[in-house]
Amino acid sequence: MNAGGGQLTTSLGTFAADNSFAPTPGNSYTTSTAIANTSDDGLYQSERYGNPFSYAFPVTSGQQYRVVLHFAEIDKWGSGLRVFDVSAEGSKVLDNYDIFQKAGGNFKAISETFTVTAADGTLNLAFSALASEGGVDNAKVSAIEVYSVSSTTPTNPAPVANAGADKTITLPTNSVVLTGSGTDDGSIAGYSWSQVGTTPSTATLSGANTASLTASGLVAGTYTFALVVTDNLGKASAADQVVVTVNSTTTTPAGQQVTSFTLINADTDLPIRDLVAGDVLNLATLPTKNLNIRANTNPTVVGSVVFVLSGAVNLTESESDPNAPYALFPTTGYNYHPWTPPVGSYSLKGTPYTQSNGAGTAGTALTVNFTVTDQTALTASTTSTTLKEKELSFSTSLVNVYPNPSSDGHFTVELPEAFQGEITYTLVSSTGSKVSSGKAILPAATSLLQLNFADQMSIIGEYYLHLQGAKIQTHLKLIRK
Repeated sequence: MNAGGGQLTTSLGTFAADNSFAPTPGNSYTTSTAIANTSDDGLYQSERYGNPFSYAFPVTSGQQYRVVLHFAEIDKWGSGLRVFDVSAEGSKVLDNYDIFQKAGGNFKAISETFTVTAADGTLNLAFSALASEGGVDNAKVSAIEVYSVSSTTPTNPAPVANAGADKTITLPTNSVVLTGSGTDDGSIAGYSWSQVGTTPSTATLSGANTASLTASGLVAGTYTFALVVTDNLGKASAADQVVVTVNSTTTTPAGQQVTSFTLINADTDLPIRDLVAGDVLNLATLPTKNLNIRANTNPTVVGSVVFVLSGAVNLTESESDPNAPYALFPTTGYNYHPWTPPVGSYSLKGTPYTQSNGAGTAGTALTVNFTVTDQTALTASTTSTTLKEKELSFSTSLVNVYPNPSSDGHFTVELPEAFQGEITYTLVSSTGSKVSSGKAILPAATSLLQLNFADQMSIIGEYYLHLQGAKIQTHLKLIRK
């Protein structure tokens, strides 16, 4: 019987329209909200409620009957907001029943089953929420099934549990959430998780009676957890198991790592300096253009180091000398092969391996990005947008700039001698980005060059100015305050 609603066909069979209740017309309520834990949402979207109300079904006197009461909380939003009792043939079968608490929330299907013997030709079910007996608000019911125990009862196949896919975690993560499910011809009314065995340790379980289990306090090893689900008629499934593998903390094999790179003078086979991220190598100012790059490792000797260079030059090189050093270009002992890098941007990655020729297990790699320039090739018309202060050679002893700092971006450059003609200029920010470039025409001989960078120097800070003319080539630092 579909309480509070009309006749309804479900996976459990056909439920008659609401009948045999008192008082009449009584109270009923419906919703369109979906109901969890069932495929028969409509059976739980209507209800009869009141305090008290009852049902009286015609039965055979002295016969034993099985009664299934279906519930779903479709009106309250917390536990303790609806508490009621149910009696069958004068005996209490549900005491202080809280649907929200029992189902684990609202809009979730749940059912209760009990057996009762009819004292006469009427099976009486009474629902009440009397405050004197601990009741709160109104009693309610969504649907009722009544059938003779001696008669052929509907076949109720066992539900099927699904504990979910196996999982793997790595310490220090020591907890995992397992989400299970169940399928049934009716609805799933209960979940029960457990740990199979006590090794490698006894896990702490949270939510063991819900679909989602949290297992915490795990240590390295393999755990097995089992899920059993129960359907709305109280029938339990076979256990389904899920395996959780907990790995030890990941460590770099043998602690191998590339710790740094060193720029090598291939003429002398001696270090020039460390090569660091964002470095700029100016071929014009280095002691030689014959270079190489050495990878420094921890430990000092590893199986091999694989270099990957990309940018202006692209190559992959494996240095497998059984003893250090490990260089970008092959060495004979400590005799470094010379390399003159083309101007451009580069990215260099070095990865240590436990065996020669990049075989075995990789350790911790190191990557640096750097730029190669050649200052002697610098002109106003080809100034790179990646100029750095270290690439410029300032000749300020013969040139005067005022005001410097400037509050408005206007500068006067006083040249060492009068000049007539064209001067090209390039203004670069302190980060190396080109801000402005152009030409200044001096129609008559003068030693004063007026420059207006008010718009270009919108940001306070340092800038670098490159000037070039027929008899002039200089670099100046300008400050906008």
